[in-house]
Amino acid sequence: MSDPKSNPQNADSPDSEDDADAGTPEGDYAVGYRRPPKESRFKPLVSGNPRGRPKAPKSAGKSLKDAMTRYITVVENGKKRKVRAQELIMQSLVKDAARGKPHAVKLLFSLADRYAQNDEQDIDPLSFAADDRAVIDNYVASIQGESDSHADAERQDATGPERTDDQPADVAKQRRG
Repeated sequence: MSDPKSNPQNADSPDSEDDADAGTPEGDYAVGYRRPPKESRFKPLVSGNPRGRPKAPKSAGKSLKDAMTRYITVVENGKKRKVRAQELIMQSLVKDAARGKPHAVKLLFSLADRYAQNDEQDIDPLSFAADDRAVIDNYVASIQGESDSHADAERQDATGPERTDDQPADVAKQRRG
């Protein structure tokens, strides 16, 4: 038998006994390019990122919305009930305005103007006086007359000049061009 170290062809071959023993304790796995040791491989069913992706920071609007919609336990007349923070803030604003605090009054009225619903009823045109109805009818007629004249002008521009009976057909075609 020849010595594998003395024979250069056997020394480079992957079947060599020295190479097989060098990679792992078992001797049956060759460690190298794209062949990591078995101990350092990814383990099955174990996450490579156990804590996960970090949460994005909340925006100021989102934080404010969360704080305003949070429920707070309040004791009223000896009874506990849960109320949204926004409702509590509004109640305290109304109480401060009722006590005569000027900044609370100003803020309350500005909020009421912006967010309060109008309970006014729609205007009934039949309840107008005859003179008022006449003015409204004339105005509506003038608006409709203007829109009709604009529509006629647009139709005429799209089709070209109208042909009169005294013009031959070929003259009207030349004008359209």
